[in-house]
Amino acid sequence: MSERGNSEIAHGRMLAEPNAEDVWGWDSPAGRLRARRRAALIARGARLGPGVSALEIGCGTGLFTRHLAPSVEHLTAVDASPEVLAINRARVSADNVEYVEADLFSWTPSRRYDAVFFSFWLSHVPEDRSEAFWKTVADALEPGGAS
Repeated sequence: MSERGNSEIAHGRMLAEPNAEDVWGWDSPAGRLRARRRAALIARGARLGPGVSALEIGCGTGLFTRHLAPSVEHLTAVDASPEVLAINRARVSADNVEYVEADLFSWTPSRRYDAVFFSFWLSHVPEDRSEAFWKTVADALEPGGAS
């Protein structure tokens, strides 16, 4: 595990603490509306829909996994933190979601996807790893895929 990967695991453990996500207000009426709107933007931008296989990078606790999994055939949700993956599994509980625990700074997808998406993850990518991150995204996409 890379040093940055360990940092992401520590961040996930913090998010897994009771009420840690309250600061963002996702469970408020305005927060739920924000999440639905952001999920709709992601779905349109990544062209999610029936028959689509999708990769969610930095899936966290499942805020967007739960909104977007029902619209695709298969979703691979990846995060470094076992704690947030456990929360995500409990929140989503969908047969079409495959969970992968991996250091996203050294992980390589085992297949290609029609779509790759992420929401908060980009802010976790250090500038010196940006090029490698975008290469991972490009390599994960089927020809003509969307991110």
